[in-house]
Amino acid sequence: MEPTNTDWEHGEHEGLVKIANHCLFLSVYGPDRLPGEPIVIIIPNVATSIKQWSAVRKVLQPTIRTLLYDRSGLGDSEEMPNPTAPTAENLALELDVLLAEAKIKPPFVIVCHSYGGIIAREFLAIKRFKGETRHIVGMVFVEGDQEKTTELRPDDNLRALSEGQDLLEVTGLRNDMVLSEEERQSISKEAETEKYQETAEAEASQVIDSYRELGEKKQLDEEPPILESFPVSVLKGNIVRDHERIHAGAVREGKGTFEQHLGGLRKIALYREIDEILQKENLNLSTTSSFSVAERSGHNIHLTEPEAILKEAQWVLKNIRGG
Repeated sequence: MEPTNTDWEHGEHEGLVKIANHCLFLSVYGPDRLPGEPIVIIIPNVATSIKQWSAVRKVLQPTIRTLLYDRSGLGDSEEMPNPTAPTAENLALELDVLLAEAKIKPPFVIVCHSYGGIIAREFLAIKRFKGETRHIVGMVFVEGDQEKTTELRPDDNLRALSEGQDLLEVTGLRNDMVLSEEERQSISKEAETEKYQETAEAEASQVIDSYRELGEKKQLDEEPPILESFPVSVLKGNIVRDHERIHAGAVREGKGTFEQHLGGLRKIALYREIDEILQKENLNLSTTSSFSVAERSGHNIHLTEPEAILKEAQWVLKNIRGG
């Protein structure tokens, strides 16, 4: 696939956009934007391509202009020839360059999942540094991480208990996800490629340092909030349920040591105690906020309840006038 000379602001398109010495895969869907109207930008979790976001794209597409892209080495994007460390800050810079090269203008609404929330807030930091904070006029955190998420994950005990289990099956995700069989197979095939595995490992290796680097910026402590009154939504799932099911699966299969089971149960208890508190702290970015729960979902709401994400995006777009 060759880079395209596409008018990304009009019509629905997908293709490659050249940034520096390689290309990223970009797609835009939904109605053409009116002057000053926001575009929604999707930022997936660590080691996740936009292939997982097809169901969300479909529910947004009829009414909301939406941009999806693959980070370097993921999905249909090329690998970086001389890669820099894929810290959240560098991944946010990559997005900023992509938008400039594709000539996609603000305002932007960011919808981010899990670690994508760290990348999204680094993007916010870049915009602030450039004097462009008001380019971002709303955010939706879907099971969003923040700098103190390190209190919960990664966790060696829960990871050990999950090894060798069919996590899609044990968590119920295989049955609950609303993707077509073709979409599921596309995700599975990508996960088997060397390109994906190398990129996933590289991104995962930078997670802890990226939490710390974001925390040093102290965005959540600012008064007045960095986004002023532009709307921010937090949509929470039930990751405790996911971990409980994984632990139960490990018990059934006789996996793990006594110490790992004890440590895993303690961490699940901590999730139950503070996960919602940590997610809600992302609401400190604005004076206009919304918190809601996707009742039928675990951590991966985008795969199971895309309509819940649509609802939050609609709420943000409706409330932007207050910014």
